Amino acid sequence: MYISVSLSKIHSKYLTKTPDFTGAPNLERLILDGCTSLSFVHPSIGLLKKLILLNLKDCKQFKSLRAKIEWESLEVLILSGCSKLSSVREIMSNTKHLATLKVLDLNGCSKLDKLPEDLGHLASLESLDLGGTAMSQPPSSIVLLKNLEQLSFHGCKGKARKSWSSLSSLFPLFPRANLESVGLRLPSSLSGLCSLRQLDLGDCNLQEGAIPSDIGFLPSLIKLNLSSNDFVSLPASISQLPQLETLSIDYCDRLQALPELPASTDGLYARNCTSLEIISSSPSHIFKSTPRMFYFNNCFRLAGSRRTHGVTVTFFKNLLHSLLKSQVQGLKCGVTRSDFEIIVPGSQVPDWFIHQSEGSSISISQPMPTCSGLALCAAFSVHHPKGFYQDQWMNLRCHLEVNFTTTDAVSKTLLDNPRTVAVSMSVPLQTLAGTDHLWLFYISRSYLTYNDFFYLSMVSFRDESHEGFTIKVKECGLRPVYDSDVEEFIRASNNLSSNTRPEVLDPDRLAVTSTIIKRSCDYCSDQQPYPKRLK
Repeated sequence: MYISVSLSKIHSKYLTKTPDFTGAPNLERLILDGCTSLSFVHPSIGLLKKLILLNLKDCKQFKSLRAKIEWESLEVLILSGCSKLSSVREIMSNTKHLATLKVLDLNGCSKLDKLPEDLGHLASLESLDLGGTAMSQPPSSIVLLKNLEQLSFHGCKGKARKSWSSLSSLFPLFPRANLESVGLRLPSSLSGLCSLRQLDLGDCNLQEGAIPSDIGFLPSLIKLNLSSNDFVSLPASISQLPQLETLSIDYCDRLQALPELPASTDGLYARNCTSLEIISSSPSHIFKSTPRMFYFNNCFRLAGSRRTHGVTVTFFKNLLHSLLKSQVQGLKCGVTRSDFEIIVPGSQVPDWFIHQSEGSSISISQPMPTCSGLALCAAFSVHHPKGFYQDQWMNLRCHLEVNFTTTDAVSKTLLDNPRTVAVSMSVPLQTLAGTDHLWLFYISRSYLTYNDFFYLSMVSFRDESHEGFTIKVKECGLRPVYDSDVEEFIRASNNLSSNTRPEVLDPDRLAVTSTIIKRSCDYCSDQQPYPKRLK
């Protein structure tokens, strides 16, 4: 007697073995998620030719599937969290029966150290998660997966091996043995993965030179995670990734230099890269019409002195020049909105921000005509009486207060019409380590109109966190960017096109008008701060 079942879902920590599936040949979905005591799956499961999804997630006692596989419809196979699974040889003994497989999830199979060499024959595979396995080297055929879109090796450090100090067992004078992971060894080339959109190589103990030099030849790659690794530099070809949006290199504490990033990048996460001191950038990149975020929390070698602030201000100004260039070419490429922000260690606002104030606000006493945008900076610190916790986030908000007057139609009197525009910044507390940091960002016309800039009366920074800690803004500063700056960039760009020797527009030539901004409550409106410039 056959049983017609499209879905069978069992979630029991007491289930130790499955029934015989011979009577359910039409079964399409079998979910055994969380059956932590399950150790035996009946071999008849391999005969379910209509099975589309098989989920054995967190079946921690499951070791192997001893069955003849004749799956003809299987699309999703989830074995994540099967911590005693050491081999998938039986499952993948004949890849022609996995021709429809799109998702293979082996995350957390901590005893699994290899995959069959014919893995590359899974032509329909779109997602492969090998994170948390004992994999030290994937099959070379992996590069044949032309349709693969997501690939994760997160936490794959290879099998641990003992260092030479293991001789201590024979000679007591030797130090104790140390376990060292061999690290993930990738194929020499990944260029065959032409559909790959997401690649996670985080926490793989990747050493210098372990990342293939042709990683820049992945035409579809959007997200790249290289966090918590041991390399000193990144391949220069990363700059050639045409679709890359997010690059994560958090906790790469040996990384010293960053290559130039693709123009498509709108998120760089480089938190706790304590050796980072070089950021390659140029003002030639065109902005996308999305915000760009660059987080260098606890990258202390980027801080520099107050006047130079290391490479941070140069990087900020190059981003600004890229934005101006996008405005210049906006009529051609349709870019109408651009903005960006940077978080970096620092306790004082750089001198490049010509209008500065101690405390958390700056009052503006005169209009700023023809202003295209504002470059702003806040120096802040975070305090918590009980320390920082993993799941806490801080929220610092910049308020732009606009106060323009109108005439009442009846009384003919002037009326104030205040309005506030806010820009927020949120970062996890544990990445700030209790140190001073700078928040540098740019606000373009996408946030404010000409009238708003003309009637802008105050810029203030406020702590809007609600977790029992406080954010103290010690200093803040701003620098207006005017239409004349854009015009100057147009002239400079035209000059560059006719010169054989390329030159970079001097960041300190940005126009400064006679706009008066109060440095403090006793700053007189007839005083004009002398523009401080970086050399």
